Amino acid sequence: MKTKILSLLILLPILASAQVTLDWSIIYGETGIATDSSNNVYTASYDYNPAGDIYLTKRNSTGVQQWQMKYDQTDNTKWEKVTWVEVDFAGNIIVSGSLMSGYSNPVNAASIIMKFSPSGTLLWRNVYETSFDGSYTKKCIIDKANNIYVLGLGTGPNGFVTKVKKFDTNGTAQWSYFDNAGLGSALNFKFTPDSNIVIAGKSITGSLMGYGKINRNGINIWNYSGVSSLTTGDLAGDASGNTYIVHGNGNSTTIKKIGSNGALIWSANYTNITAFRIEVGTDNRPVVCGYPIPGSGGSAFLKVDTSGTQVWYNNNADSIYNFLSHAMIKMDQYNNIYLAASILTNMGMCKVNSNGTNAWAITFGTGGSQAFTIGKDYNVYVTGGATARLHQIPPVSVCAVPTNLTTTNNMSASARINWSLISGAVHYQIFYKKSTDTVWLKKKVNGTKINNLLSGLSCNTLYKWKIRTVCDTVGIDVLSAFSPIQIFQTASCLLLNDLRINETSGIENEIKVFPIPFSSSITLEFILSETQNVSIVITDVMGRIVKTIQTKNLQTGNNEITIDLSELNSGIYFTKINSSENTQTIKLLKN
Repeated sequence: MKTKILSLLILLPILASAQVTLDWSIIYGETGIATDSSNNVYTASYDYNPAGDIYLTKRNSTGVQQWQMKYDQTDNTKWEKVTWVEVDFAGNIIVSGSLMSGYSNPVNAASIIMKFSPSGTLLWRNVYETSFDGSYTKKCIIDKANNIYVLGLGTGPNGFVTKVKKFDTNGTAQWSYFDNAGLGSALNFKFTPDSNIVIAGKSITGSLMGYGKINRNGINIWNYSGVSSLTTGDLAGDASGNTYIVHGNGNSTTIKKIGSNGALIWSANYTNITAFRIEVGTDNRPVVCGYPIPGSGGSAFLKVDTSGTQVWYNNNADSIYNFLSHAMIKMDQYNNIYLAASILTNMGMCKVNSNGTNAWAITFGTGGSQAFTIGKDYNVYVTGGATARLHQIPPVSVCAVPTNLTTTNNMSASARINWSLISGAVHYQIFYKKSTDTVWLKKKVNGTKINNLLSGLSCNTLYKWKIRTVCDTVGIDVLSAFSPIQIFQTASCLLLNDLRINETSGIENEIKVFPIPFSSSITLEFILSETQNVSIVITDVMGRIVKTIQTKNLQTGNNEITIDLSELNSGIYFTKINSSENTQTIKLLKN
């Protein structure tokens, strides 16, 4: 329950590469770190005292503190320990932790998960399963629907084992998965590109690793336990459902490829590296990280292809430094890989390019690095003995993620999606689907556009969409990350007297039809994105064609067409407008 006073101080990096600079550093270290879409920085720490609390702090991208919040637990026999921080796709902050009992000789009491709004309001807090069941947490991850998954240990049907628990956005528990295959004590878990979760654990005593995969309903897919390893191991999945696991064997490292059904595809040993962390890039090739010589410091990386053949090896990724405690690795969207570590007195980080060459290495702050994240601004935000921002030179024409996302003009069969223009965009890729569907529909839009009309939608239905930028770098398309998923609902289903318009992207703006109802003729006004032929077909309610108009070489921009329909009887009709790209249908009513 202490009040914490933080100070901001710019620290000079120690022998940093020219490709990275220390923008700012705060002389106060924390445990977890995450950034939102505006590069606000969220860190968490805890007060190691009777009745101590978890503190969540928000800073803007320049390091200026915006607020600090906590849940004030007042039991003097307990205190809270933070384990992880994440930001969901709505900008809320999720904090996992453990409730500890005792001070001089603390024990785990229970697990904690909390959700805060971007303004710091505590939205909900769960202490589970009871206030003193001996469970604890290790990490939390969030899916694109903002469901929360927490890794830890807890008591299940087979005793005290690795546990994953899922919560919905309101904090309601959905399911609990308890390991029954002997994975060991939970180390790490991750989402896989095939929308599942992989888990790594290690025996509390001895030197056995365990690996497993579950789906997002908490159902076990496969287990691979009892793997002998002198180091901690790790795992990561590829887009085809395969999983790569890494473990150490004295003077060598073993990488295994596990198929989607849990069968071993291959196993290979690599000398001159003792690796214990692994990630898989968008090229489906794994990269492992560890020490170049067992029992010594330093940073080595090794990349292999999908058959296990070594692609490259870097045994001096930290340059002149001798990084000791390796805390975390992560890949960016260009398959460059980063390591957070430390030397005896300072935090450290290094980056290796996707081709295995050194990008940069730096030491800064005090103590050791614990966690880091890569912001939307491509800067690296890291915490541990201190909290800092490292500014790195971005690749040429880094693709920015579209922002200012909105959905407007929601109709029964269409909706307009909007975003801000991204400098350097060649085009945008739009993915959309019904919220209940598993397959995304895709569209490509010119890089000069800032909106698009989704048509052919089902009425009164919830939809999701996301967008990313495609930029061109030396003739090679470079993709940004996807935007946060947006959700909208189409209007209610059309009634006979409902005169809504179905829109598409071929004709840029909503078509204006007047007068409605009409007596003898109608006029159509619309804007074309390019010169093209347009046909107009009038049908009755039975679908029979009553009139057809063919127009050729209509020019880009505003167009106006008047159609004489005086010969038609009173009633309901439909006009179908066919451009070279799309079709739109409008309901008409004649007096």
